[in-house]
Amino acid sequence: MEKQKRNPQFAILSVIAIALVVMGHTAVGIGTLEWMFNYDSFHMPLFVFISGYFASQCGKNKELNSLKATFKKAVKRLLIPFFIWNFLYGIFAVIVNRILGIEWCNANDFWYMVLIRPFTYGNVFFGFNSPSWFLLMLFEVKMIDSILEFLLRRAKYADKISIIICLLISIGSVYLSRWGGRTAFEITVTRVGYMLFWFEAGGFYRRYVEKLDTCNNLLYFAAILTVQSILMLICREKGIVAGIWNSEFTNGPFLTLLAAGTGIAFYLRLSRILVPSFQNSNLVTYISIHTFSIMMHQMFGFFLLNIACLSLTKMMGIYDFDLAAFQYDCWYYYCPGNLYCFRVVYACFGFSVPLIGCKLYEIYIQNRIEYMLNKVHLKCHKNHI
Repeated sequence: MEKQKRNPQFAILSVIAIALVVMGHTAVGIGTLEWMFNYDSFHMPLFVFISGYFASQCGKNKELNSLKATFKKAVKRLLIPFFIWNFLYGIFAVIVNRILGIEWCNANDFWYMVLIRPFTYGNVFFGFNSPSWFLLMLFEVKMIDSILEFLLRRAKYADKISIIICLLISIGSVYLSRWGGRTAFEITVTRVGYMLFWFEAGGFYRRYVEKLDTCNNLLYFAAILTVQSILMLICREKGIVAGIWNSEFTNGPFLTLLAAGTGIAFYLRLSRILVPSFQNSNLVTYISIHTFSIMMHQMFGFFLLNIACLSLTKMMGIYDFDLAAFQYDCWYYYCPGNLYCFRVVYACFGFSVPLIGCKLYEIYIQNRIEYMLNKVHLKCHKNHI
């Protein structure tokens, strides 16, 4: 979530969104309403919707200087951290591959995977940062949206024209994905095109819809659940799936967009209802401003738990840990005694390990860096006097 003036509802919505992503990656369906709102139908559009909402909150200066400022900000917050972590995980992948023989983090084409593949394919760079494709995609969506705003800056109804154009691009992207060959390049292009509408929709909601969103909760949820039930009946054979990471859409653009919209609308209202209970929660605030880190490092949390389980099972003489699956599948989860609910522990690790890492960084590194910079600044000031 972008660091803007705190918005309790969207802080809660961000926490829900990242929790759903981590739980989805570990196939944990407890409390997620997965049976009603399919994981792949709206989770990623929800994140882009939130980003678009906060991008709109920054203002709508559409001049060239603003476009340059947006580019610099996006490079600083998304592109540079993305490539730094991609490089670091690449080095770690080389080490782990050679020591543990883990094939899913093979880095034979190291520099290609670090610098080129993110733009041509963008998926599963080294296994450890598989979900980080989303961050580069978000950078591309932000820049395309900013360029579109700049081109339409003189138009009378720029906002309305912009969202219509983004909708048409999204529709075209779904068609292209379903009818095309879904090559690596097509996947990159179509998922950016599809997500472009949801980014614009987030800003459009804040500027025009939010103040009108006053419907009674009972009527609101009745309408959403009715539409979703009809969708489930229509899509009962194919399912409601929109695998954004590989641009796999099982339905046409209308049903795909509608399914994402109902999921977003449901949790948008749920987050508003939860505001009185969590608006003063420091934990919610902290999680909401570190969704980047959770998205980037959740797989490392899963990996650490797998290493712990492997070590413990060997020590205890238990041999149900599938070492071959662990070495060849980055999504392998150990379930002792086929206890499927143990996946909840993986979800907890994927969620908490990045947050613990952030806290340790802030305590032991960031604070010391700030202290040293202040010390140098004070010394320079004294010398100047």
